[in-house]
Amino acid sequence: MEYISKLEHTIGGWLKNAPHLPVDARKWIATNSWWIVTVLTVLDAIAIVILITSVLGNMAVIGSTVASYYVSTTFLTVTLIRSIVSLVFCVIEFILLIMAIRPLREKQKKGWVLMFGVLLLGAVSAVVSALITLSVFNFIQSIIFSALWLAISAYFLFEIRSEFAHVERSAGAKKS
Repeated sequence: MEYISKLEHTIGGWLKNAPHLPVDARKWIATNSWWIVTVLTVLDAIAIVILITSVLGNMAVIGSTVASYYVSTTFLTVTLIRSIVSLVFCVIEFILLIMAIRPLREKQKKGWVLMFGVLLLGAVSAVVSALITLSVFNFIQSIIFSALWLAISAYFLFEIRSEFAHVERSAGAKKS
């Protein structure tokens, strides 16, 4: 956890000189982040179903062609591995997003930290997915677009960080 905190401060330092959103926009994003994450969770659930279908479809095709077509089977095996890796990352992201909804609604720092975890998971996923492409052009393209997407996501996430920085409620404290 200490490493993530150091990483948070490092990335926050990179973004502190970036132009900032107006205060009202930051408050609106922070206040509504829980339902935005809820929509992302639903989209993630749909992606999981699609990835499971892809994995099962690739397994079926590999099973039917393995005896006669070595080259296509090798390509399909790489595709199967990519689908399984994507599925694993998607399931982990789905779990983190579900865990973040309630803390984000209550504007707890824990919700922001979980979203930061989703951002870090996205970075790892982007690198792993780029490495699995087995094509230099696709690798470069994937890294560039992933880096752009992660930079935009980090910008918005760090813009609302101060909205979640207040002290967490203690377990025994009553809601008012």
